[in-house]
Amino acid sequence: MIKLPIKKGKNDMRKLAAFWLKFLVFLCLLAIAVNATGTLLSGGDDVTQSASSLKHLPAESVDVLWLGTSHMNYNIIPQYLYDLCGVTSAMATGNSVDLDASYWMLRQALLTQSPQVIVLDVYPAAAPYCYFYVQNVLALEYRDGMSEGSNPYNTATGVARWLPVGSPFKPGAIAEAYTRSGAGGEAYFELTRMHSRYGELARDNFEYLRGDTRSIRNFGYLYGDQSMEGQEYAVQAYTQEAALQANEVGTYWEFTDEQLQAAELLDASVTAIRRIVEYARDKGIEIVLCAAPYMTNRAEEKLFAQVGELADELGVPFVGLEESGIEGLQYMRDLGHLNDRGARLYTEFWSDYLADHYDLPDRRESADSRYTPWREGTGRYDVQRAAMSLIGMETGLTGYLEALAALDGDYLVLISAQGDVYEGFTESDWLLMTEMLGMNGEAVEEWYYTGTGTLDGVCCEGRMLASAYASEGRTKTIAWNLLGHEITFEDSRWRVDGNSAGSTNTGMNIAVYSLPDHMLMDCRTFDLTQMAWDE
Repeated sequence: MIKLPIKKGKNDMRKLAAFWLKFLVFLCLLAIAVNATGTLLSGGDDVTQSASSLKHLPAESVDVLWLGTSHMNYNIIPQYLYDLCGVTSAMATGNSVDLDASYWMLRQALLTQSPQVIVLDVYPAAAPYCYFYVQNVLALEYRDGMSEGSNPYNTATGVARWLPVGSPFKPGAIAEAYTRSGAGGEAYFELTRMHSRYGELARDNFEYLRGDTRSIRNFGYLYGDQSMEGQEYAVQAYTQEAALQANEVGTYWEFTDEQLQAAELLDASVTAIRRIVEYARDKGIEIVLCAAPYMTNRAEEKLFAQVGELADELGVPFVGLEESGIEGLQYMRDLGHLNDRGARLYTEFWSDYLADHYDLPDRRESADSRYTPWREGTGRYDVQRAAMSLIGMETGLTGYLEALAALDGDYLVLISAQGDVYEGFTESDWLLMTEMLGMNGEAVEEWYYTGTGTLDGVCCEGRMLASAYASEGRTKTIAWNLLGHEITFEDSRWRVDGNSAGSTNTGMNIAVYSLPDHMLMDCRTFDLTQMAWDE
């Protein structure tokens, strides 16, 4: 048989095609590597981690999807909702994201989930008379002096980070955000902004990369135990220039009658809400608009009323600020967000609302593996509440030690005491430290009676893991490997797996570190030279 020779030109074309195919594969792998490295270096703040929580849930597992800003992250507790009524829910939210960003986050969420109900937080529609608007919409004009955490630049990069590499919606989301923020390549690749943080890498960076952080495991909920009860806050006459300087939710704005009369819902807000509602309808999903509780001013209240009118026009429900019945600073962690006490009440309200208006299944008795994250989360939220309740606890050493002794869960109690003791350390404290927390009695006795030196110890669930006593001066360096974690004391600072876990001062220093969450929960210093610590 005669073999026909292959033409050289055709062979060259095959080689060229193979080259370009390999090159494209290389570029794709490089883009993925660069994006993953940027995400690793960013570590993700709490709200960004919350926005990432949905990515780590099983497909077709979410019955209710929460859309919006950090108002949702702090105000709704998905695990508590599940414990109350068996409804599975999660967040597709982000810090100060605008309504257009929520649209893209919804489209991405629906690639893997088919919720029966969507609840959209319309807080961004309260523009232009709140700090959110002037820092997001007018940021390009008034860029100087603004915080990176509250402007459209952050919205663009944050949404881009939440949308995975290869998302069909990433180019469109970034293109829209670009027109409002000026964000460019950094919106595609976090590495362009985070390349200087290699020396700051710690365990929590890697946990975030693989979706194992507290806010992700809590389905986007962010715990806040602080309370504004009895606190003062700023009250200021509103101007756009003044609002631009208020980089935190800490100013209550007052308006003239003329300003209030001029307050109107922006066309951009109307368009964005319409687009989200219409998209949900096209997908056959029920949608509810809501204004999650916070300290509103008169202008914001007027604009929310206009949102209610728009909802009537669109034929969708609107749950206003007053419907939940949550009022009072005792329920606020700051002027813009509820604390855990308020969030529990608001979640209970939604448990009742969803039961009254929708026929949602109770997943608590289901053996379906899709709902395992919520089943495994039952009880974990209560454990976290017990730990977080330490924050802001106004008590002396004895009361605080009693709270630690009752603490359940994988929490390290890091204790470091130095300096004179005198009357500030009582027999009750002694017993609590040795019998309840498991501190070495001989070490405590030596430290107490010498009145000098330094006592260091690490406890977990009432069990002493390690201790050290230095009779002269501060122990310069301590390094322990406990429960598979590297615990060090160096340069007057505790660290767990590289993460800061509290500093030490003169007196009794106590830090509470959560091993599952890889974070410092609370840190206190008690003056042992003073009396009247006992309650």
